[in-house]
Amino acid sequence: MPSPPEAFLIFKTELKRLELEKERLRIQYEQRISLLNEELDYLKEQINSQESMLKSAFDYASKLEQNMKAFKEDIIQDKARLKESRH
Repeated sequence: MPSPPEAFLIFKTELKRLELEKERLRIQYEQRISLLNEELDYLKEQINSQESMLKSAFDYASKLEQNMKAFKEDIIQDKARLKESRH
């Protein structure tokens, strides 16, 4: 059997090199995507935690506002009762 032409051997070698490069790039891409997904998950967790803290702070402020209004009403009623009891 005659040996393959030199151009075919160069092409075959170059094809193999490109296939290896393609695989290396695929692995590198998958690693980067994995790292980005991990970072994205971490950021989502941070956002959810901050959202929860803001909701708790808002709920606390709303309850505090209601308590202050009720306290103010109690003071007004107590002043009115004191005025009535003095007369």
